Amino acid sequence: KLKDLEYLENFTSKLIKNLFNLSPRLYLHKSQNTASLVFRSKSIFYFLEECGFPTGRKGEISIPKWILENPDFFKKFIRGVFDTDGHLCLKNKEGKKYPVIGITSKSKSLLFPIKEFLNSYGITSYLGSHRADTSNKKFIVNRVQISGQKNIGLFFDQVGSNNPRNLMKYMEMAPGGIEPSYN
Repeated sequence: KLKDLEYLENFTSKLIKNLFNLSPRLYLHKSQNTASLVFRSKSIFYFLEECGFPTGRKGEISIPKWILENPDFFKKFIRGVFDTDGHLCLKNKEGKKYPVIGITSKSKSLLFPIKEFLNSYGITSYLGSHRADTSNKKFIVNRVQISGQKNIGLFFDQVGSNNPRNLMKYMEMAPGGIEPSYN
């Protein structure tokens, strides 16, 4: 909730305001390390449902066909998923910073097309899963992983990020920093 606060307040809130002319309310959940932006609108709900976005409980979800069929929309979709459900970390490998992107979801059917799309752009990625245990639940978590400076550079050139936390990590990757350039 703290790492993404700037992204939620300065990007996502403004995007919702620009798209729907609504000001969402920000909730910081004290018992969890999470934050939420909330707004209520039946007309927007039905609009998003009509666009093919899932409603109700989310299990295995799929990407709407109109997004899958348009590379520009798909890149922006991946950017949004990365900015909200992904991370860029710099691991220490033999004394050097080794970058890794992970995008996590319970839904394998959401991540598989992302992996395939990235691979089609020469961005080597892998899809794996592991068991996650919380205090009251056990479930499978799936993750698309992109490793190495070359692949991370391609990802930021092709997909990019609007999340300041991801952008700062990306600029830390190489000596002197790297300026992201994306469409």
